[in-house]
Amino acid sequence: MLPIAYKSQAPLLLAILRCPPFPTMILLPEPHVRLAGDFENKHVGSILQALSEPHVPGNFDNYIGTLFLTLATTGLCLTCLTLFGFAYAALHPASKHHLNRVSFRLLTYALLGNLVYGCSFVANTKSIGPSTTCGLSVFLITLSILFASGMCFCIAINLELVLVQGCNGKRLEKYYIIGTVAVCAICTIPPYAAGQFGWNEQSLGCWFNNPDQRAVVRWIIGTHFFWILLMATGEAIAFLLILRYFISHESNQRSVHSGSMSSGTETSKSEHQPMVQYRNPMVQYRNIILRVGLYPLVSFILSMGTVIDLYLAVDGLSNPIVSELNFRLSISSVCIYSLRPLIYAVLGASDPSFIRAVQELRRPAEQLSAKKLQTSGLSGRFTSTKTAGPGERLHIGFPEDAATNSSDAGGNTLRHSSTDVPEVESKMGKPVGSRRGPEPRIDVVAHI
Repeated sequence: MLPIAYKSQAPLLLAILRCPPFPTMILLPEPHVRLAGDFENKHVGSILQALSEPHVPGNFDNYIGTLFLTLATTGLCLTCLTLFGFAYAALHPASKHHLNRVSFRLLTYALLGNLVYGCSFVANTKSIGPSTTCGLSVFLITLSILFASGMCFCIAINLELVLVQGCNGKRLEKYYIIGTVAVCAICTIPPYAAGQFGWNEQSLGCWFNNPDQRAVVRWIIGTHFFWILLMATGEAIAFLLILRYFISHESNQRSVHSGSMSSGTETSKSEHQPMVQYRNPMVQYRNIILRVGLYPLVSFILSMGTVIDLYLAVDGLSNPIVSELNFRLSISSVCIYSLRPLIYAVLGASDPSFIRAVQELRRPAEQLSAKKLQTSGLSGRFTSTKTAGPGERLHIGFPEDAATNSSDAGGNTLRHSSTDVPEVESKMGKPVGSRRGPEPRIDVVAHI
């Protein structure tokens, strides 16, 4: 036996003794490995046995409702603050042009749906028995979950359709809303009209009140389980298509650049241009990729609550007694549901367009003069304006004191100034000739 001081180093010493050239590699037993394995097997077996036993109420059960209310109320308050920030930035003339995007409006609709969800969840948690509010809260929870999931699905689909397929997102916006509202109405109105929402005697909470557990499983699959997983899968597919577009766009630009460098006419011009350093598209567009990939990731995480609900409903067909494992899974499911408003509020507050709008509001007033002139209709010191198309000249008159300039009908002296309006490339949303080098960067904000 080793001394006490060396017991902690026994595995290391045994391993050294087994290494060549020591001939005791086969003779030395492995008692520590065998004992550790036996201990782990017994420990795992005891844990599984404890989880399979019926749940015994404890002190923690008294604080579960408080935990859910705290999480939901925090998310509800943060959602209200985020929507207030959206409204202020959208009404301010200096920042509202940053928020004039289809995806941002869809995100706002999703936050409004989560606002309804948060209020309904709080009312659901406060319910202690059968009532009209109990069934109504379940109806609004199911409706708002589907609506918010549908809006996030439309955000991913809109980016794929506009960026990859070249569709007009503003024309498709009304179809996004109509389709989502139609799916929500089809999935939630029939069970509510059939009286399926109410007090559940088995879970002692507001949920499906049908005593037939098989019917509850069918209602869960038809009302939200199938649709939520379908929307999350659609978001993941749209993200993969966008990722493939980024990679193909980068490879096409590299081939165009290599062809222009090989031609004789382009070689003389390229001598006056800096060399373009191409980077991996995963690195070049990493911020865009992370942002776009955040929507399907959040959808899959939040859909785990629905998956757990379905598992508990199916398991309840054969095991009517609630085990410790099922009790902990139900707590995890409700925690996911209570975190929905908080997660969506953080997702909305971190939206790139909203961040740009906030940055625009924080700039000094003198740096916003050009933006204010555009949003105020060029009023005040400008005496006359003219809308010019691409390639035309825009003439603007300024009041001046010099007598050499012309005068308007009111006797104000004008100094005329003209500028060329650049031609705008319809595909990328940027002025033609504004790039330096042959590599155009993908402006995702211009597409959504």
